[in-house]
Amino acid sequence: MLKLMLRGKLLVLAIVPLVLSILITLFITTYYERELVEENIITFRTKLIDERKMQLREATEIAATVVKNAQQASGDATQNVKDALREVTFGKAGYFYIYDKQGNNVFHALKPELEGRSLINLTDPKATKLLWAYSKQRKVAMAPSPTSIKSRAPMN
Repeated sequence: MLKLMLRGKLLVLAIVPLVLSILITLFITTYYERELVEENIITFRTKLIDERKMQLREATEIAATVVKNAQQASGDATQNVKDALREVTFGKAGYFYIYDKQGNNVFHALKPELEGRSLINLTDPKATKLLWAYSKQRKVAMAPSPTSIKSRAPMN
């Protein structure tokens, strides 16, 4: 009987450290895997945003070429530009719009009814004044590179 108890004690002394080392290894592995996943998500998100900005920059360059050609065409240059840009889109939800320095909408591809209206006080749902933010970054209505303002859709 004493031998059995001694054998059981030795077995417990052998198994307990093994189980503890497996649990500690599992915990450490899970922790670092979670950290790595979070890093990968951040990296992936950053790359997606950078890629989208590049696509926007390219689309704006294309639109600038369209505007230049539309202005050189015969007829009303402003109407030619509006007609040309109304059909230019990028991605699923991208479209062009033009504001003058006073915040008046000159052109809007999706909502022509906004054209001619002052939208200087236009805000997103977090009350960020969008045109004010644009005017702080750009001093020209049509810039050669896109202006990027973080806002939350839908806009009022």
